[in-house]
Amino acid sequence: MTLTLLFAAIGFWASAQISHGGTPPSFTYANQLSKNVSFVEMPLVNVDALLQEDNLNEGKDIPYRFGFNHMVNLTPQNSGEWTTLKKGDKIWRLGIKCTDAYSINIALDKFNIPAGAQLFVYSADRSYVLGSFTEANVQPHGELGIDLVPGQEIIVEYYEPAKPAFKGELSIFRVTHAYRDAFKIAKDLTGSGNCHNNVICPVGLRLGRSNTLCSYYGC
Repeated sequence: MTLTLLFAAIGFWASAQISHGGTPPSFTYANQLSKNVSFVEMPLVNVDALLQEDNLNEGKDIPYRFGFNHMVNLTPQNSGEWTTLKKGDKIWRLGIKCTDAYSINIALDKFNIPAGAQLFVYSADRSYVLGSFTEANVQPHGELGIDLVPGQEIIVEYYEPAKPAFKGELSIFRVTHAYRDAFKIAKDLTGSGNCHNNVICPVGLRLGRSNTLCSYYGC
């Protein structure tokens, strides 16, 4: 991997769209929600085989690979569970597990939500939260890349107000299982940790690359 490719990837991260803060509504309305979240478990990853491939590619002019991409089709219509709150607001939650992963990040190929709606992604123990992602994050191409969450289990949470202008559309098409510690890589390279940014990459990188350092930044 060349320094040019490495710092190009870091550049995309630095210019990312920042999330809008806040707390997942489920933390506040826990008494109205089931304690158990429905999890989808990704297939096991053959880390030894991936590391062997990486060794063969060492020195080549290609981006550094840290994770394995599971191509999926996870939507509020086919996975997870909805809860309707007392005032009519709705919360959808989906757990994703990648056994033995250092971290997990996801990418959506459909992200179109109304005013007042929010998307969060957080660790199963609630110690690490990304979001909120709102209508301000909606892009013409309809895609959304979300940064890494440490650990082998994450929860995706979508909140929609009682009377939305339209029904939100969400579709997760990729789950990246980090078989290397990307947080440590970033810290070693930049001298600081993750900045919790949401990343939207150029079209050529968004869908054209898989399993690379660019995946770390949500591409």
